[in-house]
Amino acid sequence: GHGTRGAGVGQFRFYYALEKSVLLKRVKELRAVINAPMVDCKAALEECDGDVEEAKRWLYKKGVGAQDKKQDRVAGQGTIFVRGGGHRGAMVEMNCQTDFVAANAGFVSVGSAVLNKVYSDWTGDVEVNLPWLNDLRIMEDDQLVSEAVGNLNYQTGEKVELKRATVLEGKHGVVGFYSHQGRIGTLVHVECDQVDESIEKMARNLAIHIAGFYPSTIGSPSGAEDSAAVAQNGDAEVLGEEVPQTLLSQPFSISNSGLTVEGFLNKTSKSAGSPVRVKAFVRWELGG
Repeated sequence: GHGTRGAGVGQFRFYYALEKSVLLKRVKELRAVINAPMVDCKAALEECDGDVEEAKRWLYKKGVGAQDKKQDRVAGQGTIFVRGGGHRGAMVEMNCQTDFVAANAGFVSVGSAVLNKVYSDWTGDVEVNLPWLNDLRIMEDDQLVSEAVGNLNYQTGEKVELKRATVLEGKHGVVGFYSHQGRIGTLVHVECDQVDESIEKMARNLAIHIAGFYPSTIGSPSGAEDSAAVAQNGDAEVLGEEVPQTLLSQPFSISNSGLTVEGFLNKTSKSAGSPVRVKAFVRWELGG
C-alpha cells in the first residue's frame, strides 16, 4: 500500500496529487469487480490508501454485498417510458420494487436516456434486442446502459432491471403515443398520404383509446380479407365481454360521434381525400 491508514493529511494529499493517474486506473479496476458508482469507488480507495482489495471489502461492508441477494426479489413496480410523434415511436419498461424508487430522479433520468437512445438508434424489428441495448452508451459520462442500471441497484438498494423496449416505425403517416401514469403505454401507426394536425390529433386519441379499451388485434375492415397487421399486446382482457376485441369494431371512445373506430377512420379518409388506416399498434401494461 501507499502510506499507512493513519498517515497525515499531508502525506495523503502527496499520494493523491502524485498518483492521480494511478488512482483513476484503480477506480476503473474496482468498478470492474464491483458495480458501484465512480464517486463511491474513489471514496473507498481514498479511505483505504489506494488498496483495491481493501476498498472492495470496505464497499461490501457498506452494503453493496447485498446486491446478490436482491436478484431473487420481484421487481413489480416501475415505469413505462414513452416517446413518439412524427414517423417513429418508442417505449422502454424499467422495473423496480417500489413506486417510491420509480419516482426517484436517478431512475427517471436513466429510463429517459435509454428511451431516447432506443428512439434514435434502433433500426431492427418492433422488439428491441436487449443485449444490444445493454451495450449502448448513455448519460453524460458515457456509461453503458447495463452499468447505469447496475448503479441504480446499488444506489436505491432495490432490484432494478430493464425489462423490454420497442420501436414502431411509421414511414407513411404518423405514430401516435400515450402514457397513462407510466403504467400503461401505447404506440399506434396511422398510415396516410398527408399528415396534418387533425391526423396527428386522431393518432393521439387512438393511442388513448387503445390504452383504455385493450383491443387484441386491429381486425379487418368490414367486408375485407383478414388484415396482416396484428398487434403485440399480450393477453387482452375484455371489460365484462362487452367491448369487441378488434380495434376497428370498437366504439371510438374519444369521439362523441357514435362511430366505431373503423367508421371514424372512414370519415377521416373522406375528409382527407385519401385512405387513412391503422397499420399497427403496441400496448403495454407495467409488469405485463
